[in-house]
Amino acid sequence: METKEKIIFGTKFYGHDSSIFVIDPEKKDIFAIQTERITRFKHDTIFPIESIKKYLTYKNIDPKSVKKVEIGNSFLELKDLELPRNIYKIETLFRKHFKTVYKKDFIEKNKEYLESNNIKKIINLLSTKYGWLILVEKIKQLFVPKYKKDKLENTITREVQKIFPNAKIKSIFFDHEYCHALSSFFTSDFDESLLFTFDGWGDNSFSKVYKANKEKIEEICSSDFSFLNYKGERIPVSIGGIYTLFTEKLGFAPDSDEGKVEALAAYGEHNNNFFRNHMSGLATINEEKKTMEINVEILKNIFDILSSEKIKEYKKEDLSAAVQDFLEDITKKYLKYITQITGIKKICLSGGIAANVINNLNILEKITEDIHIVPAMADDGSSQGAAIALLLSNGFSISDLFWLKEKRMPYYSTSYTKEETQKYIDQYSKEINCEYLGENWPEKIAEIIFNGEIGAIFHGKMEWGPRALGNRSLIADPRKKDFRDLINKKIKRRPLFQPFCPSILLEEKDRLFEKSYNNKHMTCAFRMKKEFYNELPSAIHVDGTARAQFVDKEDNPDYYRLLKEVKKRTGFGILINTSFNKHGRTIVETPKDAIVDFLDTDMNFLFINGFLIRRK
Repeated sequence: METKEKIIFGTKFYGHDSSIFVIDPEKKDIFAIQTERITRFKHDTIFPIESIKKYLTYKNIDPKSVKKVEIGNSFLELKDLELPRNIYKIETLFRKHFKTVYKKDFIEKNKEYLESNNIKKIINLLSTKYGWLILVEKIKQLFVPKYKKDKLENTITREVQKIFPNAKIKSIFFDHEYCHALSSFFTSDFDESLLFTFDGWGDNSFSKVYKANKEKIEEICSSDFSFLNYKGERIPVSIGGIYTLFTEKLGFAPDSDEGKVEALAAYGEHNNNFFRNHMSGLATINEEKKTMEINVEILKNIFDILSSEKIKEYKKEDLSAAVQDFLEDITKKYLKYITQITGIKKICLSGGIAANVINNLNILEKITEDIHIVPAMADDGSSQGAAIALLLSNGFSISDLFWLKEKRMPYYSTSYTKEETQKYIDQYSKEINCEYLGENWPEKIAEIIFNGEIGAIFHGKMEWGPRALGNRSLIADPRKKDFRDLINKKIKRRPLFQPFCPSILLEEKDRLFEKSYNNKHMTCAFRMKKEFYNELPSAIHVDGTARAQFVDKEDNPDYYRLLKEVKKRTGFGILINTSFNKHGRTIVETPKDAIVDFLDTDMNFLFINGFLIRRK
């Protein structure tokens, strides 16, 4: 077991998408993982204790040998964030109480619990192993003050100290938007650029703009955030908050299913959308402050409509189109203004809204061709910026950390050996057949795909961020017209209107798309040339766009080989690539996760670290 004197990591320690990002500046090594990948609770909110333990296990580090741990925390202020002191304990105890493995099951059981009366709740709790503990923690909530910054800092130190008993723990908080901005700049190939953050809310702002170069990172402006307490609800007053409001009122999960609204918007009315008229004047630009501002009275009116029976007068598709157009319009106006007053055209995007690939396409087509979207754009990625901020605060210069920009592909997480994989396979020997393909697997999987089978591949290091980039991917032939519906219905088991995204050889970029750039991370949509609509029907959305990952040999040699072999057989170096998980679960992290999700769906095969697996 390795000994290590000092560990430096950034974290999103609380709130949705908790994660850790570990940087070793001496070895120029990175490890990063989202808590959800370990717990399999999507967008997990619990402290990333298991993520820290996973790092130590994966790197074979003796925690008792560590003498110093420095933690950079994304989020500086807590005045609008009220967390019970024992929220971590209660959340973990409830999961044990409900005996749930996945978040979807937990939500259903928790809903039943919340809808029962207080007597039933108490009886239900007392009848279980963890019930007394939950009741004790619930009672504590009535008397123990909620988290403030210093209290949270103490809690973080206490929980981390349990892992590193001999270490001195130092914890520093950084502005949330600053963390987002740093993550985008240090994953780009720009020496100078604007850093544009855009999300639901951060430290009293929902968007910031910075100027960055090799010498300094300077904040230009900040769009203020607040909560609106209206009719018993707490509404985030921000662009991202408005998008999430629509997500919730349309029946989707807020802070999770915004992508479904984006996908559904393609089916809606964009030219004569009557609901869009209600949103006129909702967001404006204050040129004196260089900020975006929300008209609260208009927001109240929109909330009233979305919360009443009037919502039934509009199709879900049209409501989705309205909020998508609203987002695109304000983004276009604001970035056009910002680039004009700064004279800088290169833009790095981060924050949850940067996951909206159609909005990113709008920026590419109407603002600038020089854009970069950080692969982990949402709150999990803010831990990446927090780690960088910590290093900068420790005396590292911006140029000292430019080696981070050389890490083009975010394969920062766990991998498993052939021997470890075999152990998991043996556990399921009664349910699966196994064949070892060895090093020639790309050629053999290409042949299987060509023959019309749908399956998943698991190899190398797991991706950091929300996109599967060929290492934890479900793949299929995009030439098959019925494959999109088939995968949605029988494999992913999610709404049929959601599109699938393609992995494409970089050499095919200009052949297939009207306008694009070398996007390796599947973070922007592009318009496919109409001549390929009928030839690649399962790779494009109803609006003719595709969220592409362009693959070059240096990015992922084995995945590149697979795409080259596919091109030999089909004439196109392209595959459907969607994340390897059943809907409602997270991307698989272990070989066991992979086998379980394979068996729980109707896919034809699973390739995992050299082994081809099929059902018996």
